[in-house]
Amino acid sequence: MNETLHSVLIGSGGAGAAFGAVMSLRRHWDSRVRVVVIDTNPARLVAASVLADACETIPPFSDPRAADAVRMVVALYNVDTYMPVFDSEVVLAARLHEEEELPKSVRVLAPSVASALICEDKLATHRWLTEQGIPSPYTCDLAAGAPPGAWFLKRRYGYGSRDARRIVFPGQDMLDPGERREYIVQERCSGPEVTLDVFSSLCEGLVRVLCRERLEVKEGVCTKARVFEDPELAALARKVAQGLQLDGSFCVQVMRRRDEWVVTDINARPGGGTSMSAPLGIDFFAAAFAHAWGEDPWRFLRSLQGEAFVVRQYTDLVTARSH
Repeated sequence: MNETLHSVLIGSGGAGAAFGAVMSLRRHWDSRVRVVVIDTNPARLVAASVLADACETIPPFSDPRAADAVRMVVALYNVDTYMPVFDSEVVLAARLHEEEELPKSVRVLAPSVASALICEDKLATHRWLTEQGIPSPYTCDLAAGAPPGAWFLKRRYGYGSRDARRIVFPGQDMLDPGERREYIVQERCSGPEVTLDVFSSLCEGLVRVLCRERLEVKEGVCTKARVFEDPELAALARKVAQGLQLDGSFCVQVMRRRDEWVVTDINARPGGGTSMSAPLGIDFFAAAFAHAWGEDPWRFLRSLQGEAFVVRQYTDLVTARSH
């Protein structure tokens, strides 16, 4: 049997990004890593459990008990590497790391708490981008009232385009006062909608960016994409990486405002569609793990000649059965 090199914890195991992370670990390190996933659902409802060595059920990350549950799993499986997947989990993981509530030997693939909080809060993201001189669509707190006109409505702490939609004020505002506190509005931008998958090595001062135009999206996750490279967008992602001190793999969402690109969202972690570039030999999950382990991450980030089109098709997995 091969020697186990690392024990890896993947958060939010039911998410597409978690499945992509586990696939990457098995593809490149196979049985040399022990993979543990956590999720609010039992293992039989978590696709990543099929490829993992263990799957543990924990409370939602909004629950105060979640931190204790993460610490318990880390200790139980002697975890040395932890990749959080959802934004609220990234904040929790960053806090556990900074407050030294996890062993110092655990590599937490998350930024500082300050950067994680900026990325989690879309209003804070806009304010930070504006301060940095990075183009961002005008964004305001819906609770304070939006000026009349056409807007794009988003949850302030949402993810995966959940509940995002176009709205016009006045006339289409059907939200009650309680709901209004949960939303922000942004000025409408035009397509294309592009996700920038980014790998950043702060110690080397190097950044690798791959652009993924979202040609089809289902439930907030890209299923058909045009993949390409663009120096202007790479420079934009580099500013974000340097400004927030983001190390490893993360995502930036951009759209067009008249004649310029604007940043609409920053995710301080890989996204649900990040794995779509892996068939092209560009694996941002693998680069993040290699970087954390002192291996060469650039061997997973080959250059792309021209453009490529990638489509995603789902598969059926049996996670449990009884006799």
